[in-house]
Amino acid sequence: MEFSTSRTRLFYRVLVVFVPVWLFVSPLVSWLLVDDGPPGPWWGQLLQAVITGGLVAAFVAFVTPGMRPTWVRTSTQGLSLSVSGGDPINPAWSEIAHACVYRRYLRWKLEVTPAHSGQAITADVSLLAPGPTHLRRELARRPA
Repeated sequence: MEFSTSRTRLFYRVLVVFVPVWLFVSPLVSWLLVDDGPPGPWWGQLLQAVITGGLVAAFVAFVTPGMRPTWVRTSTQGLSLSVSGGDPINPAWSEIAHACVYRRYLRWKLEVTPAHSGQAITADVSLLAPGPTHLRRELARRPA
């Protein structure tokens, strides 16, 4: 099964962060710098935040994944992954001691520990589609 960066997930994440920040900062800046009376109606501020947030989120969602794609593929032979646009790594299941998906703060991480000596590979899989929980299930079904 293939997991790749989801532009839709990225769009909604940026939008959910941007709109509240805009709603907080816009009246604050108006109050500190302009001070020409009360701000406009509440729905005007909300409309500005949603339109501006939507445009910024769309820009980020369509530009960012193309620059640094992350993808993971699971199969009966092993695991294939590319982190931040690097060269793909294709270890067989026999070469993997441990592979797990866990949550660290607001991000989901994939950690692959090699069976032989070596450094563990960690990848941010928060924005992968179909999602980190599906990837966790796929890893649980790996051959013994």
